[in-house]
Amino acid sequence: MALVRAGDLLARFTSVDPDQWSRPWPRTTHLGYIGDVEFHAAWRILVTAEALRTQVDGALAVPTLLWLRRTGLLDAPTGPAARLLSVLGLLDRDGWTTQGRALLGFVDHLGMVGSYLPMLSRLEELFDGSLVVNPGAGEWHCERRLNVQASAAAHRRYFCDADPVFAEILDSPRPPLTALASPYGVVLSAKAMLVALLLGVARHTRERVRSSERGLVRTRGPRHGAVALVSAPARSPRIHEVPGLSLALRVELLAATAVIAVAGLLAAVGR
Repeated sequence: MALVRAGDLLARFTSVDPDQWSRPWPRTTHLGYIGDVEFHAAWRILVTAEALRTQVDGALAVPTLLWLRRTGLLDAPTGPAARLLSVLGLLDRDGWTTQGRALLGFVDHLGMVGSYLPMLSRLEELFDGSLVVNPGAGEWHCERRLNVQASAAAHRRYFCDADPVFAEILDSPRPPLTALASPYGVVLSAKAMLVALLLGVARHTRERVRSSERGLVRTRGPRHGAVALVSAPARSPRIHEVPGLSLALRVELLAATAVIAVAGLLAAVGR
């Protein structure tokens, strides 16, 4: 029952208008939300299935936090939103709890889920084929501004890791392949820069992992697909070990890596 009620609430967010998160919810949605919060407060005490409880917690927390963020009320929630956050252990009389403050750093990420609520609210039509998602203008299935903001937040750490690698490549007094004079120099230089970027990020990540005593990786357990943490040696993957690369792309990257090596030799000889 709790999961169905939470789904009914999420299904009300059908608009792709970015302003829907910065204005008051329609009266029916608001009243339904108040009822859902009170129902959840009582239901949460009785339920013993942790996975189910977590799912319903998230279903109610996502629209709540997105609305608080866009309306500027995230610092001091009030009303039913504050009631829900208190039920979830994220808020108390003194403000955000330790768990709540940790969650605040990920509120932007919730926009990825929130941006696709218009599509998720019409799953029945998608399943029976009466509705389709077509590329191009007129997106009905995704609130694009919220989606882009969430994507930028999710990739921020990768941008930070890549910035010094770009700086190292572009600030180098002898960029890769400048010693190679050929009609394919520009293309090869672009490929070389791509490979140098990949290898540089891998090296930077490896050095960060090695700064700790051990690297931790996730691996599936032998039963039920369970996820466990095991210690493993910190090593960046080789090109042939990277999943999802086509054979053609693997060959191209390996060839570009070889070109970098040749360019290095020519540069050394020319000194």
